Amino acid sequence: MKRRIISLLLCSVMLTACLTGCGQGQKEVKRKDGKNEKVSLTFTHLFVEGESWNDAITPAIERFNKDHANSAEIIVEEMPQDAYMTQINARGTADDLSELVMVKGTMMKAFSDIGAIIELTDVYKDIGLEQVLRPGLIQEGTNIDDDAIYSFPIALGTYGFILYNENIFKEAGISEFPATLDAFNTACAKLRELGYIPMALGDRDPWAADSILFSAFVNNFVGNEWYQNIRKCNGKASFTDKEFVDALAAYQNIAKNNGFNDDFASISNDERLALYTNGKAAMISAGDWECKNIDGMSPEISSVTKAAHWPGPASGGKAEASIVQSAAWGIAMGSRITDEQMEAAKIFLKDYFYTEETGKIIVEENNEFTAWEVDYDESKLVAPAVEMNNRVKDGTACMNWDSTLDPTIKEIYQRGLQELLMQSIDPKELAQNMQDEYELLQ
Repeated sequence: MKRRIISLLLCSVMLTACLTGCGQGQKEVKRKDGKNEKVSLTFTHLFVEGESWNDAITPAIERFNKDHANSAEIIVEEMPQDAYMTQINARGTADDLSELVMVKGTMMKAFSDIGAIIELTDVYKDIGLEQVLRPGLIQEGTNIDDDAIYSFPIALGTYGFILYNENIFKEAGISEFPATLDAFNTACAKLRELGYIPMALGDRDPWAADSILFSAFVNNFVGNEWYQNIRKCNGKASFTDKEFVDALAAYQNIAKNNGFNDDFASISNDERLALYTNGKAAMISAGDWECKNIDGMSPEISSVTKAAHWPGPASGGKAEASIVQSAAWGIAMGSRITDEQMEAAKIFLKDYFYTEETGKIIVEENNEFTAWEVDYDESKLVAPAVEMNNRVKDGTACMNWDSTLDPTIKEIYQRGLQELLMQSIDPKELAQNMQDEYELLQ
């Protein structure tokens, strides 16, 4: 874990100048308790040095600390994701979370239920995020039980779209991307005949087959309303419903028809990406962060990469062209935050974080997208990112099950998907296993 204070060391002359007018236009943080001390708050997150969001968060904090050198400072506590998950879950249970802290959707609900983070509905309105955030993303920061907001999304994570090598498709005589799953399986057979892996998959850590593939795939069968009913536990949907079982069966059918690499359960998501960039695989189901990686690993493959939505069933589907648009992680506030710290946090979020300047670092330099609209230069995006963004515009947004499904069900589901593709479990059996656990929550 890396703990550091980002601050600007000013000499006495500069400090005097700041006190006498150089800070015009800057909003100082005012203490209500009358103390002549800086307001200090900690921002705990999982974006370590070298990651895209660290590149954006660090300058934002530096600007805030510089502009409020006399009245406030933000202390940064950062750690890699594995350590973060362990630490934050332990701290949340102990009601000892930082003033600003990153949480996933499932964490948000658990922490809000026990009072470890505070409701932010009024803050959401006070700092104008209603007008700033993209429509729909706030629902991942909303506790579905009381419809109150507890975290603010930061990213427009896009998953579950297909990237494919246009040249390989032409070589196989496939002139356009398949519109139905039957046509998709036929295309996979043609690609396999030429010696290519139709779609590379790496599910050694069993999240990829869900998060960057099945979450979009299944939505074409069940639709958004069905999944919201599942999340609400209102009795209007169940995992044994025909449309969900059909989705599992269709997913398994791709594996039965050799649509994936045989070793998918033993290789990582990164190793599966290498199968695509070295030309061994014709397709991957991808996440937005991989667009820039493809360009860096193989500019030649990047230049012939096109994007498509997952095709759905020939009939009976409840949605079309589904594509996951997920915040995944959001900013919450620990229950011990004071009024003074809250004022500082509001200023930071409104004037330094949810801004054009911060957003452009994510979009233009890292080819990822933010939870708020940014006026960016498309010429700075790599070809796969442009393709992906076009699919976002004409797709049906759906949620990421990995970040929104109850953790006890998710464990059964993600392991079950791997077993399903290995053909060691029947679709109906997996659906029933999930339903049995689900009924314990009701």
